[in-house]
Amino acid sequence: MNSLQPSLDSDHGFHVLHQPQVILYTVLESTQSTQFYFTVDLDRRFVCMSQTFDRLCRIPPNSLLGRPLDSLLTDHARNEPLRAFKEASDDANDAPIVYCEIQNEQAQKIKLELCWRSVRFQGRQIGFIAIGRCLKHFPLISDPLNPVTDPFLKLNTGELQVTQRVIDGKMNRNIAIKLRVAVRTVESRRAKAMDKLGVTNLADLVKLWC
Repeated sequence: MNSLQPSLDSDHGFHVLHQPQVILYTVLESTQSTQFYFTVDLDRRFVCMSQTFDRLCRIPPNSLLGRPLDSLLTDHARNEPLRAFKEASDDANDAPIVYCEIQNEQAQKIKLELCWRSVRFQGRQIGFIAIGRCLKHFPLISDPLNPVTDPFLKLNTGELQVTQRVIDGKMNRNIAIKLRVAVRTVESRRAKAMDKLGVTNLADLVKLWC
C-alpha cells in the first residue's frame, strides 16, 4: 500500500477533498484496477470517489455522494475500529492502514484495505481521503488500529499452511505433496488447527476465515 500513499499539500486541502484525482495516478481509474479512492467530510459523508469505487459498489456514478460511509459497513468485527476512527495523520509516512467490510447494492460483501489520511485546509482538518484495494481475505495480523483477536494467530506456521490450503479446497494428499510432508502430518496439523479454532467441520472453518 505504500505506493498508494499520495503526497498531500495542506494548502491544496480543499481541492484534495473535492478533486483528489489531482494528486493520484491515473491507474486508479483503470477499468482493470482493483485500487480506488474516495474522500469524506468530517461527518464521513462521501464527497468524491473514483470510478473504480463506483464499480465496486455496483452503483451509478456519484450516487453515493452525500451518503454516510457507515451506511455501507457490515456488522463484521473488523469494522469497529473504522467506526471509531476520528483522526488520521496527513504524513505519508505515518498513514494508518485500516480494514473494513462493505456491502454493495447487490448484497455482496467486500473486504477492503484502506490507507486512511487526514485532509487539511489552512491548518484545519476538513475531512479524510482513503486510498484502497480489495482483499480476498483479511490479513492474519494484529495491529493497534484493528484490536480484533484473530483466531488464526493461535496456529503455528505448519498448521496455518495446512489450514489455508484446506480452505482453498485442496485435498490432504495434494497438500502433503506441496508442503513435502507426510499425509499423516497434514492430517495431524489439520486436526490440531481445527481444535485450536474451535471448529469441527470445513464449512465452519471457511466461515471463520471469511
